[in-house]
Amino acid sequence: MQIWGVPLWMSLREIRYLKEEQLANIHQLRHAVQAKPENTMPRLQRQSAGSQ
Repeated sequence: MQIWGVPLWMSLREIRYLKEEQLANIHQLRHAVQAKPENTMPRLQRQSAGSQ
């Protein structure tokens, strides 16, 4: 059985490290998206609202 794709026999320290590493990757993706406003939904919503 696996949780989050991590074997249960891994130590809690290893699992915690992997989770922190995944969170860091998520934050990097969020910053990358924020750096490109044209790729975010709020701008698309504003465009659709302005065209109505």
